Amino acid sequence: MKTIRRYGNIGEAGYAKSLLEAAGIEASLADENAGTLLPGLAPWGMRLQVEESDEERAVQILDQGVPDSDDAAPQEPVPMEHEVPPSVRAVLTCPNCGTEWELTPQEAAAETFTCEDCKTTFPVTGES
Repeated sequence: MKTIRRYGNIGEAGYAKSLLEAAGIEASLADENAGTLLPGLAPWGMRLQVEESDEERAVQILDQGVPDSDDAAPQEPVPMEHEVPPSVRAVLTCPNCGTEWELTPQEAAAETFTCEDCKTTFPVTGES
């Protein structure tokens, strides 16, 4: 293992180690003073170590702050299925207890709906 960075803050050292591990690079932290791996990781002078074969890529990742891969490119946010305009949602009233339920498109497409208040199951007849 080769030391590629030194940290005085255990939080920064741990963050750097997690960045490398997310990129598939095995990394370890060592106590700067004793030079041995510590299971509890002492909160003073930490060395971040990687295999020599991963050194160049690890330094590049730490300098950029993100893994070096095509998968790391920003992607368009995916809208959540339940986020639809209120005008498209169906509203049902439980025939047993009178509770009104605003249904998601998936619930409105189902044949039946179960009221969570009284546990009555009744048919979904469409939007109201």
